[in-house]
Amino acid sequence: RFVSIWMARTSYIASFFIMVVFTVSISMLLRYSHHQIFVFIVDLLQLLDFHGSLSFPAAPLLTVILALVGMEAIMSEFFNDTTTAFYIILIVWVADQYDTICSHCPITKRHWLKFFYLYHFSFYAYHYRFNGQYSNLALICSWFFIQHSMIYFYHHYELPYVLQQAQLQQVIIQRQQQQQHQQQQQQQQQQQQHQHQHQP
Repeated sequence: RFVSIWMARTSYIASFFIMVVFTVSISMLLRYSHHQIFVFIVDLLQLLDFHGSLSFPAAPLLTVILALVGMEAIMSEFFNDTTTAFYIILIVWVADQYDTICSHCPITKRHWLKFFYLYHFSFYAYHYRFNGQYSNLALICSWFFIQHSMIYFYHHYELPYVLQQAQLQQVIIQRQQQQQHQQQQQQQQQQQQHQHQHQP
């Protein structure tokens, strides 16, 4: 019994370490590929505007593609399934996009990644503890919990934050318009006073 408990604890530690390594590696590779694609699009737009020379970043993109293929091969060896490795890469990509695009509120920036890593770690812990039995079902459950956290944070924190920012912008625009209108009225009054003073 002591050996089984010790093995369970060490399996949780090992699964957490493997999850951090896989998730950080996938996120870094995907962000680097997005950066290279963005640089290529900017160079293409500059070429269309200024008729310059275009250099396609073939080597960095090929390096990223080969690195992602190698990462998927390593993960498929760990999970004994290529589809599971692909879906994990896809889940990390979706979470990275959500964190980059949809996370504007300080509460979401501070706490959503904790829920993502918790739900993602639950899959790794289950797979590593029970040797991959029903790992597809565990991955689906983990993805549903991650999706629920996305919807919850977006509905409870991001939408009110966006609406508050929009209302603040409307108030600022209305104040600017009122100030401009007051300045125009003051200028018109000054012009009328000057005209009355110059009249005999």
